[in-house]
Amino acid sequence: MKKIINIDGMNCTHCIEKIQNALYGLPQVDDVNVSLEEKKAEVTFNSDVNDELIKDLIDTAGHFNVTEIKEA
Repeated sequence: MKKIINIDGMNCTHCIEKIQNALYGLPQVDDVNVSLEEKKAEVTFNSDVNDELIKDLIDTAGHFNVTEIKEA
């Protein structure tokens, strides 16, 4: 399962690293691709993950704001 996560507040490669590290901390995550230009992350999961958990994880990784999560 792949999800597209729109994220506000990213402005450098350090932000990308923080988000990747936070998402890879979930055992259900197989792959993470964060785009600074598009302000989104594409995440591949090996099992279902609650969107609220994903949002909270990213929001607390830095000064980020998840604006939308949708299945790809």
